[in-house]
Amino acid sequence: IAKKRGKKVVYDLHELHPENFLENLTGVKKKVKEIIMWRVLKKQINFSDKLIFVSKEMKEYVKEKLNIEFKSKVVTNYANIEIKPERKTKTISFVGKTARGLENEIKVLREMIKKGYEFKIIGMDSANFESIKHTYTSFLPYDEMIEELSKTSFSLISYTLKDDEIPLNFVFSMPNKFFDSIAAETPVIVNKKFKSMANIVKRYKIGVLIEPKKIEESIEKIENAYENYEEMMENIKKYKHEFVWTEEIEKDFVDFVVD
Repeated sequence: IAKKRGKKVVYDLHELHPENFLENLTGVKKKVKEIIMWRVLKKQINFSDKLIFVSKEMKEYVKEKLNIEFKSKVVTNYANIEIKPERKTKTISFVGKTARGLENEIKVLREMIKKGYEFKIIGMDSANFESIKHTYTSFLPYDEMIEELSKTSFSLISYTLKDDEIPLNFVFSMPNKFFDSIAAETPVIVNKKFKSMANIVKRYKIGVLIEPKKIEESIEKIENAYENYEEMMENIKKYKHEFVWTEEIEKDFVDFVVD
């Protein structure tokens, strides 16, 4: 309808739509659903003048999967503000509430608690963490959430599904709390299977990449990172402006859309 009216169509793919929430659709096998939805996506792209992707990796995957050319721009999620921490405690934080299983991460956290760390949920308590010692805050306004996050040593960024299956929608994800953590000058702990986030962590050296199923290895990596904490903090201070939405980023985005 938009094309028939001579309108420009800009399609935002901040989720990998052919895989997004397909588990909620019943009656058809997952593989069949994906085949259908990839065909739908290709049709949508052909109708679109421009595409916006949440990560470079997602853009490259879609391009290769559909063997199609398109005009596009990568616009990640961003933090709204950045702050300088007044103090930090030996705490691993988790921002928000998750309905997804984190069994392997919880095993790592339990061991870190034994080694003197605290675990804190910022936002609200979660039934998924009943089996582990933790503290939590109530839901906080954004600026207070960032301030609370800035007090912790690490921010755990993770979500998994049953049988540790990680859909590509998560592999390419760029959640807000990842960017909020860096803006709060808090290094991140990220499952290395989350490719888009992992590539940023490796490039800027602003956190720790772990494989949660490898408990001892994960613990060792976090402890080594804590021993070299100042190096990570210097990198975060150097690069964190790239993780915050600014007038310059907004202008660049608007220019792409209206050009």
